[in-house]
Amino acid sequence: MFIETRHEGTRKKYYLVHTYREGSNVKRLSKYLGTDLNNNQLAEAEVKAKIEMHARIQTISPTKFHYTNDEDPWMLGEYIPDMDPFFSFIWLQCFVRDFEKHTGRAYKKILVIYKGLNLWFYYGTKDSDEIGEVILQKLLNNPDFAEEINKNIIIEADKLRIFSEKIPVDKLHNLSNEEIWKIYSEHYRIHQEYYTWCWIPVAVDMFHGNLTNKLMAYLEEKNIGSKCSEYFSILTQPTRMSLIQEQERELLLIARKIKNNKQQTKLFKDLFVNFEEQYASKHKLAPHTPEYEDELKRRIIEIENKINKKIMDEIYDYYMKYFYVKFMFIGKEGLYSLQYFIKKIVKLIGRNADIEEQINEIDNQLKENRIKLKKLKKQLNINSKWEKIFDSFGEFMVTKIYRRYAQIYALYRMHFVLEEIAKRINLSKEHVQFMDTSEIMDALLNKKLDKREVDKRLKFCAYYAEKNNGVFLTGKEAKKLSKQVERIKVEGITELKGQTGCIGHGKGKVKIIIRASDISKMKKGDVLVSIATDPDIVPAMKKASAIVTEQGGVTSHAAIVARELNIPCVIGTKIATQVLQDGDIIDVDATNGTIKILSKSANPKKIEKQEKEITKTIKKAKKSKNKMTSYNNLSECKEHILWFKEVNKTHTPHVGGKGSSLGEMHSIMPVPDGFCITTKVYKEVLKQHHDEFLRLLDNRNIENQEELNSVANIIKSKILDITIPEEIEQSIKAAYKQLGGKVAVRSSATTEDLDEASFAGQQDTFLNIEGEENILGAVKKCWASLFNARAIYYREKNNFSHDEAFLSVVIQKMVDADKAGVMFTMNPINKSRDEFIIEACFGLGEKLVSGEITPDTFIINTDGSIKEQHLNFETQTLNNDELKELTEIGKKIQNHYKKPMDIEWAIENNKIHILQARPITTK
Repeated sequence: MFIETRHEGTRKKYYLVHTYREGSNVKRLSKYLGTDLNNNQLAEAEVKAKIEMHARIQTISPTKFHYTNDEDPWMLGEYIPDMDPFFSFIWLQCFVRDFEKHTGRAYKKILVIYKGLNLWFYYGTKDSDEIGEVILQKLLNNPDFAEEINKNIIIEADKLRIFSEKIPVDKLHNLSNEEIWKIYSEHYRIHQEYYTWCWIPVAVDMFHGNLTNKLMAYLEEKNIGSKCSEYFSILTQPTRMSLIQEQERELLLIARKIKNNKQQTKLFKDLFVNFEEQYASKHKLAPHTPEYEDELKRRIIEIENKINKKIMDEIYDYYMKYFYVKFMFIGKEGLYSLQYFIKKIVKLIGRNADIEEQINEIDNQLKENRIKLKKLKKQLNINSKWEKIFDSFGEFMVTKIYRRYAQIYALYRMHFVLEEIAKRINLSKEHVQFMDTSEIMDALLNKKLDKREVDKRLKFCAYYAEKNNGVFLTGKEAKKLSKQVERIKVEGITELKGQTGCIGHGKGKVKIIIRASDISKMKKGDVLVSIATDPDIVPAMKKASAIVTEQGGVTSHAAIVARELNIPCVIGTKIATQVLQDGDIIDVDATNGTIKILSKSANPKKIEKQEKEITKTIKKAKKSKNKMTSYNNLSECKEHILWFKEVNKTHTPHVGGKGSSLGEMHSIMPVPDGFCITTKVYKEVLKQHHDEFLRLLDNRNIENQEELNSVANIIKSKILDITIPEEIEQSIKAAYKQLGGKVAVRSSATTEDLDEASFAGQQDTFLNIEGEENILGAVKKCWASLFNARAIYYREKNNFSHDEAFLSVVIQKMVDADKAGVMFTMNPINKSRDEFIIEACFGLGEKLVSGEITPDTFIINTDGSIKEQHLNFETQTLNNDELKELTEIGKKIQNHYKKPMDIEWAIENNKIHILQARPITTK
């Protein structure tokens, strides 16, 4: 496309022109832009015309694209989870068209596969290599080009941020459709110009290491042998602070200011240290439980009013500067709160961290980098041309973080615009995210919209882009294309090779971290393995003994942060997440770019294991003569409330698996007292919504996480808004009054704890609930949890009808546990019935059951003797007498049910309580 100027007398008329070939003929499309336009008017008209032109181009011959090309096979460039398609279109159309503006070369073709909001970007293998070489030659021929790149990245990032700040997010509803479109299209134009510069450092090194290989080859000519990687790391080290370091340092400075003020220090120490030592231990609240977080949040809010105003202003300014950083592409992880940053300061003060030392460490590292760099340049006699190229590498790292922060902020602000567009065209924001610019314009300005086409994209689609063309593919065509390019499973590999991101050596247990929500499973000393990293997972990187990524070159985010933290890092392994899994032990020699697999994890991931076990047992159940009973055919329960003493195993249709098990055991075991709100209540309260829920669930693509979450949230929201009938409400209140005090409110579904399959854990449990209104609120949350996304998924996956799934709610006296855990009355690993397995932790057992902490594990012989033990706490949780008593109780429960059992237990004041028992289904 190009702008053509036509002179008519003294006037100038401007046209946007596109030429294309059809057979042997060259054809031409043109669009009138205006007469006697100034530069700003021309730029604005060009953006709008380009979008309209692309819409016309797509209608010419969209089926003539060559999706596959044997001469240049597709190469997976990037996989990005939780990526906004709206953002990807900016990227795509820039790369195949405008990227040549400063490089002289654009990509010939790009393919993107969208599975929900997970995106796979494919580039031509030769094409991407050639672009890397073109940019490399420009740098070699003109080393000042690197400085120009970095300067313009800063300029374009600032333009993007300034524009984003001016978006009137709180007044969008007052704007006309034309004004909304102007914001959208102007953002699109600025963001595309941003990418014409920002992508250059990535394109020259990320896919094929063009720049890295050239610099390494230069160093090898210096005859320095095995020192190449080490010297390369020094020569490409940043000599100024990145925004990530600035963010960390600024928080440390605030913490130092507080620490230097005795009165303020006491406030913060009282908040955190006393809270940890007194409140949390007294009330047995483990860190990160909802109760712990709620109490800490209350105290933080309380202390805000007592903090010195100047300090509070500094904290607030810091918050406003960085609150958006974890928003990333679709905002799935949310935003940082003011309390989050105060909590970080509280931890620095309360734990007596050496703040001064941490500040000095950041400052001294940069000084050391400069000294080492100067000394090495002199030692190797690097001339001015190569010095500029090496220096540009370190600067690329700093500007990459700078521009990414600006981009995250822009995407955060633009999501308000997308939400406003969605309201105006009567679609969800997810629909708008899957519409290209011409469709957005048509919908806003011309009221034209093909909703059915956009619907198809939400489930699964592909987008193919060439220089002046782009086309969406859906249905069979998209799936066929996806199969042609999908990754092959890699097995039997014992060693991986990549590029050095930061020299050093590390060894540890693998933790796969894909998104920010995975950070909680990362422990200090683990090896972080990821496809790529971004600012939102820096907290996990700080804990790592080493970092390994599939994607990225030496200017990648992972390499930048690893160098700042001085953590060994290997990048660009291509297949790390395919070969490695959580729990593998690996040795990372980052100096040589190698990763050795020392041992594979004996246990697969818990979720994968659970899915396989469920699928296996369901298949077995289907083949069995004893088919599962349809509860719709059983006699209806007439009661709203049933106490444990009134319940046995025949009551499963009325009180669910958990409720019937507790009732069955109540007469023979020490089970805390309680009652069940029956499935009759659930049916009566929700009957008016029953058909609506089934319609919402009908024909949903459960493999599309975004779609599944969306329908789950709609149903749950409707349930939480329901008013419980007065008669039922009074029955629940009366029963609770009789029980009194703090209780556990547990979901008990009719589909859980069956012999054929365990669907336990799919619904929610609420602990330490007190007060009538809180009980009623927790009951509704339990009902809603029958439609958790994971519960819907498992029912669909295993052919259980939603129409036959009902929920009872168990209200049980809370045990103030000193220790708690799980007991299996057979060894589920080796299937031995001569061994019990007991897992134990201090405090409540919910974290253990959910897999969030590692327990003490005891393998017990049936005579009560310890065969094997694995201790994970400083003090052993269970003594021999407790182990023997638990084993005896386990035998009684197993004998009663005549099958191996999975038992949850708790100990309060040396007394054992049984909280739950269900069959072991891993046969």
